[in-house]
Amino acid sequence: RDARFWLIFASVLLIAFAYGGIFVHLQQILELNGFAKPLARDVVSSLAVAILVGRVGTGFLLDRFWAPLVTLPILSLPALACVLLAGGGVTLPLAYVSAAVVGLAAGAETDLIAYLAARYFGMKHYGRIYGFLYLPFGIASAISPAVYGWSRDATGDYDAMLHVATGLFVLGAVLLLFLGRY
Repeated sequence: RDARFWLIFASVLLIAFAYGGIFVHLQQILELNGFAKPLARDVVSSLAVAILVGRVGTGFLLDRFWAPLVTLPILSLPALACVLLAGGGVTLPLAYVSAAVVGLAAGAETDLIAYLAARYFGMKHYGRIYGFLYLPFGIASAISPAVYGWSRDATGDYDAMLHVATGLFVLGAVLLLFLGRY
């Protein structure tokens, strides 16, 4: 019944949908951009480090600042990765930057769901609220890779889906700014 619940729900849905396909298809996206398979694999493997940094770094910042302000750049920066990866011509350093910002967002998002559930709704019904807020993450991240693949099959590349994901990342991050005080 709380509008803040639905803002978080929508944000998680949008960002998880944008993220899920990139995570699964990043190697193929890079290969379509002209990277050899071993080099694309090296870039994709850097996601693990970025996820760890995103998880720890976001937690550190959440302890000190208002969560939506902390997560605005972290969750919207993958839009830059989408722009860089669409259309071809991405350089190796920019491929690593793209993987890094996608990984940072991935590390932040799942922990952010738990943090926002506790801060905005308390602990009385925490398990139920957290479960319902995690639901769009599970569904969107499961469906997203298939949609990215369908888009690639239909168009020959991932560009159209990457442009859609650009908007989803930004909109999902901006929605959290409307949550107000804890």
